[in-house]
Amino acid sequence: MTTSDQLDALLKTLPALLSAAYTSPTGSTSSSTFTASTIDPAEQAFGAIGNFYNLLFQTLLSTDDALPASPYDALFTTLTPASDLVFAGFGDYQLVFGRTGDDVLYPFDQRLNSAGQTPIQIDLFFGDSEVIKRFLFQDFLNILGGNPPAGGADTFVLGDWKTSYYSRLDYNDFNLIFDFNSRQDKIQLRGSASDYELVTVPFLGTAIFEKKSGSTSVFENDLIGIVFANYNLDLTSPNFKYAGTAPAIAPSQPKIKQFGTAGLELGTAIATDLQSNLYVVGATNGVIQGANSGSYDSWITKYNSEGDPLWSKQFGTSKYDIAFGATTDRFGNLYVVGGTQGDLAGSFSSVAQDSWIAKYDSNGNQLWVRQLGSEYLTAATNIVADDSGAVYVSGLTVREDPRPDTNLLKVIPLQDDFWVTKYDANGDRQWFTEVASPENSVALFDEAYGITLGRDGTVYATGWTYGDFSGQGGSLETFRYYDAWLAKFDNATGQLEKLSPNPNQEVVQFGSPSFDFSWGLGIDSQQNLYNVGWTLGSLGGPNAGQEDIWLAKTRPDGTQAWIRQFGTSGADGLYLGSLVVDAQDRLFIAGYTNGNLGGTNAGGFDAWVASYDTSGNQLWMQQFGSAETDYATKLTVDQSGNLYVTGFTEGSLGAANAGAIDTWIAKLNANTGSLQNFNPVTVPIDQSEIIQPPQDRPSERNMIGTARKDYLIGTAKSNQMEGRGNRDLLIGKNGDDRLLGGGGVDRLEGGSGADQLQGDAGNDILEGGAGTDQFIFNTGKAFKRQDLGVDKILDFSEADSIVLGKRTFTALKSRRQSFSHSKEFAIVATNQAARESRALIVYNANNNRLFYNPNGAVDGFGKGGAFAALANRPTLTANDFSIQA
Repeated sequence: MTTSDQLDALLKTLPALLSAAYTSPTGSTSSSTFTASTIDPAEQAFGAIGNFYNLLFQTLLSTDDALPASPYDALFTTLTPASDLVFAGFGDYQLVFGRTGDDVLYPFDQRLNSAGQTPIQIDLFFGDSEVIKRFLFQDFLNILGGNPPAGGADTFVLGDWKTSYYSRLDYNDFNLIFDFNSRQDKIQLRGSASDYELVTVPFLGTAIFEKKSGSTSVFENDLIGIVFANYNLDLTSPNFKYAGTAPAIAPSQPKIKQFGTAGLELGTAIATDLQSNLYVVGATNGVIQGANSGSYDSWITKYNSEGDPLWSKQFGTSKYDIAFGATTDRFGNLYVVGGTQGDLAGSFSSVAQDSWIAKYDSNGNQLWVRQLGSEYLTAATNIVADDSGAVYVSGLTVREDPRPDTNLLKVIPLQDDFWVTKYDANGDRQWFTEVASPENSVALFDEAYGITLGRDGTVYATGWTYGDFSGQGGSLETFRYYDAWLAKFDNATGQLEKLSPNPNQEVVQFGSPSFDFSWGLGIDSQQNLYNVGWTLGSLGGPNAGQEDIWLAKTRPDGTQAWIRQFGTSGADGLYLGSLVVDAQDRLFIAGYTNGNLGGTNAGGFDAWVASYDTSGNQLWMQQFGSAETDYATKLTVDQSGNLYVTGFTEGSLGAANAGAIDTWIAKLNANTGSLQNFNPVTVPIDQSEIIQPPQDRPSERNMIGTARKDYLIGTAKSNQMEGRGNRDLLIGKNGDDRLLGGGGVDRLEGGSGADQLQGDAGNDILEGGAGTDQFIFNTGKAFKRQDLGVDKILDFSEADSIVLGKRTFTALKSRRQSFSHSKEFAIVATNQAARESRALIVYNANNNRLFYNPNGAVDGFGKGGAFAALANRPTLTANDFSIQA
């Protein structure tokens, strides 16, 4: 019989034992403590409970085939030694391990949908105990001796403001809290203290009953929890936190968008496309769109740039499903990765979980989906796309450790290996590369969570390891807990390439003697790598408290340029964290804190977002939150430079809480970090500034603005618009439009059709939209920087062209399409090379800027200079230009 089978049989006997134990000789009692006379008739039942615990821990500690190694296991849920939100899966029972850190542990609420209900639900919550059996056994003995582990101040959630999670099945559903530490931990309940009673149970601990209307005995109420080996609890003490029966009246940050259901909605990832639409993905055990399939479902919601929802998708199997990462390509397609315990897109092939990868068009139509799994568990963790629409996915596989049990480096019978895989735009797998620690190393955890692409297509990944990639080996005692790592892969073959400067290893590995986790990864225009994570040690400076945040820069040759560590005396870290590098090489990261990291703490955990330059200098930090738990998970930057962050909250952050945990989205100013309203990404207007065709002449398609800021909206046909003022917004819609910004800083949006966009003076934003568009630079007179500015083109594609007027770019000899004089156009890698180039039009492929260089071979641009920046980083050729007389 396997461990899972033995636990299943054991846990299903417990309700009957408790029901027998909670029956007094007279059939009714209101005593909150069992006396000797009460115990005698139930002695056999309590003896059986004692035998149950004895057998339970014998089972856990003597067999190995179901010991957890990942947060996705169906039986075990295990997260990191930092401060995590840990949510249980579904089924008859769950063992949920928070490990160290100030964790918040949530069960699965079976009340939300009938498809996910089981006839029994018993969850065992371990706040600080480690899953490694030698540590778990020691914790068990310490708890019995009144000394539970003190790895963090944990919150065990048994109810929210809407519901109690274990009040459905009387004695058949309850939570057993294994390692409650009354010196620091809390239990969250719905309502108030008057709704509950505590009963001290010999040999077991303290039972928590929720009162039922009409009950004549405490034992006729609903059993919702048991606190193991703890006999001195008081419902009015700080150990209990009550969620009340209503959410907060007013949100603390009304600029933030918040949404949810009566259940749990985790916003796990966010992405943006070239039109500044947002895609947010995650998991829910409620109903966002349609119906819940039975447990946790995956969901996707698309928003426009103003924060208006455009469509939502909810999908899953009858088991556990989650969306974990998202990205878009330059064609407007969305790619999402996640996990499933069912047949989501094929036959389930792992023991605990498979991964899936899906492609959607911009309207939410699924173009293809792939499910992959092997061994014990397969988890996809992140995804990135290239210019061809190919996608690269990071993840991990849990498999059997093949080494003999006599090997002292074999801590548990399972090992994690990390992997990277590539799929083309049609969903065909190109390669799959799996990497494991050397055999002379602890192979406990090798996991990948961050992935990015270099300018030449090189694939980079990051994560954490319990092993040693140097190959030097050693005893178990010589290995540090977890280290961060960076790895490099060939784009065409997936082969692991050498990145480490150490001659004996390919993978860069670094860390302190304590826990060091790497979550997010990004790359700048000079191909320097940046990864971010948290540490319990002193990695880039002295540790400030519990977990601290760190940010590191690694040069292209694998040497570390710098590392920064920061935090408060509390818990400061990342949860599913990411790192984004924008077109200006600014770094953005996000996470959580229960201290005053970037402002005054609002209560519990707050979210934070920070920006750094490439030298490791902090540009700004923003902290915000409600009175409850608020985490930031992932972030993204759109083509206009707007920063968006997603996360989750227990409170009323941007709106009244809908129940349990809601998702939120925030928009921030990338320059200052200040929270922004969701409205058009440029040009704030009022109704008096909107210019449309007159109602009596709706077909009129020539519109001219005023000297102030205007909002010009075209018709469905071809339009000609001229802004004239400053900060104008011109929207062409569906026809073949000609948009002229005029003076000032304007935004021009062509929409669909073959459009012509000309910004003229000011640093304008140009977005062609669908169709074959022309971006025109022609003032009718000789080039002057003040006449053109530096316009940002958001969505240049192969079908578009850049039109240069010969009256403005007077040194050009070429005519019409392309450069008839080949030496007039060049591509370089630095601004200095642009200044020194002999070519007249120079494209810096690193920062995507176009320069006019009338000086030719003479150093400097003379009367020329930069006149455009291409935000989506296309590969330009001479054929992308045309010369206008």
